[in-house]
Amino acid sequence: MRKLLMLSSHIPDPRIIKRLKSLNKFFDESYLLYWERDFGNGFSFSGIEGVISESISTTSNPSLVKRIFENRSLMEKTVNKVLTYGPDVIYLTGVESLLAIRKVPFKRKPMIILEIADLPANIHISKLGYFGKFVERKLVDLVKEVPDYYVITSPGFYQGYYERYGFDKNKFFVFENVPPKDIFKTFEINPEKIMNKEKLVIGYIGAVAYYSSLKTLFEACKNIQNVEIIIAGKGPDSEKVEREAKKYRNVKVLGRYNYEQDISRLYSMVDVVYSLYNTDNYNVKLLLPNRLYESIVCGKPIIVAKGTYLEEYVKKLGVGFSAPYKDVETLRTLINDIFNDRKKIYEISKRCMEIRDNYFYESIEEEFFKWLEHVYFLYNTK
Repeated sequence: MRKLLMLSSHIPDPRIIKRLKSLNKFFDESYLLYWERDFGNGFSFSGIEGVISESISTTSNPSLVKRIFENRSLMEKTVNKVLTYGPDVIYLTGVESLLAIRKVPFKRKPMIILEIADLPANIHISKLGYFGKFVERKLVDLVKEVPDYYVITSPGFYQGYYERYGFDKNKFFVFENVPPKDIFKTFEINPEKIMNKEKLVIGYIGAVAYYSSLKTLFEACKNIQNVEIIIAGKGPDSEKVEREAKKYRNVKVLGRYNYEQDISRLYSMVDVVYSLYNTDNYNVKLLLPNRLYESIVCGKPIIVAKGTYLEEYVKKLGVGFSAPYKDVETLRTLINDIFNDRKKIYEISKRCMEIRDNYFYESIEEEFFKWLEHVYFLYNTK
């Protein structure tokens, strides 16, 4: 009988909920233990059928300093609880959870899998200068020391980061942040529709962060007739973005939404998806956001940042455009070009129709199960 414990250093987001539903199919018993942090993203969690869930109370969106001090207490509580579950496999999300697992006095160490959706070299650490580099190196050592295997959401994380630190490629499984098919099963792609549409709607849908990038979009579209912007979601920059949006007549902020209930409807409202992030952050240069895959399955072109792994990916698939980060004039020229030449959107929409079935969650889930079976066997026979 195979027993799983998922340990998350934050409230489960849509990606983690999808992963836990998959893991629950593979294991005979599944447990979830998570810290009650959402980092301003507005996530809530109501449980998953067949999974026994437990949370540890803490500050929802602490400052970096407060977060470091709180972690000691959280780790002590986590260590005590982990021992009561007696798991065969621990699936971790969030590097901080590694600190707790390292302290657990296991009689027999379970197989440990770490899912990495963001690099340790995130925006918080990068602000700390030389001390930040020291912290990053320690985190990389921790990531190498504790887990037995890894799941990453972008091939760029290994190619652009972990490979240079000497990690074994054979221990990695790439599970890109693709959406479940049932949520978009009724979504109809109609490339012809855009050709005669008077207005062009650009949408940013997801956790509201990267304020400076969204401000660039607002400025780029300020004087373009018949171009509208929709911002949907909640996040750490929500208040700043809402204040900024009030300065522009063509920007609408919709606020928080329920992913499963609303995401398909939101994508039906937009013609082009905006996903141009802050390239000052090294993590951004390598990640592949869920917005990419949602745009593909909905047949919408995506605008991304130049000089990123995401740009390479988008160009290779032929599903979008790129512009430099914080370059208002270049972005304005691109949007004008898209607005005046609808055939570009039409062609990308057709391309998305051809490949969309490859970018649903179910297409990768089967490979994930095979990988789990393989590594579980290897671990228990060594």
